[in-house]
Amino acid sequence: MAVDRGRLKLKASGPTKFLDSGATPAVSSNGSKDGVVWAVSSKNWNEPAGKPAVLYAYDAADVGHQIYSTEQNSQRDRAGIALRFAIPSVVNGKVYVGAKGEVDVYGLLPLH
Repeated sequence: MAVDRGRLKLKASGPTKFLDSGATPAVSSNGSKDGVVWAVSSKNWNEPAGKPAVLYAYDAADVGHQIYSTEQNSQRDRAGIALRFAIPSVVNGKVYVGAKGEVDVYGLLPLH
């Protein structure tokens, strides 16, 4: 958001629409470069239980550019059952996502 003549004005937006409870982002970087905005699609208010959470990553310099989603390769990366108000945590190069009865951990894949 930016302030323009005393009013908030949308400065940038990404391709994903988060419904109901929205998403609280977390931001990570490698020092002053490689910024990433992380967000989790959580359970919506009137939605039946059982939907998996989805972790999204966006380029922090251009949030319109999605760089990752756990649904890109769902066989490998799919998260557990979504909770409301899940906030990704980033520690030591890994992203942690709370899900029903578990914590899912994401990081760089090993090079072969």
